[in-house]
Amino acid sequence: MTARPRDEVWDLAQAERTALSWRRTALAFVILALALVRLVAGVGVPAASMLAALCAAGVGALLVLTLRRYRRTTERLHRAEPLPSGRLPLLFTLATVLLGLLGAGWIILI
Repeated sequence: MTARPRDEVWDLAQAERTALSWRRTALAFVILALALVRLVAGVGVPAASMLAALCAAGVGALLVLTLRRYRRTTERLHRAEPLPSGRLPLLFTLATVLLGLLGAGWIILI
């Protein structure tokens, strides 16, 4: 067994910490979206319920994307290639805005 250089181990640990934080954020979004689905369903506006359900499915997809990104990042770190693009943070930003709008909509409807 050969020892890895210190920088490579450091990069892999950093990628894992980042992936765990993305995963934690995605799980929080899933819980928030499911709570919004439950709350909006009680209001009786079908379009809002449908939007909240779509949002819950979308943030569930974000969770899957975080797992895929971690795999791609570690593969590229092993091959010393450039890291993946920044689309995942953009998707998280859009999910944050959408969940915020849904929450504001729920407050307005109540």
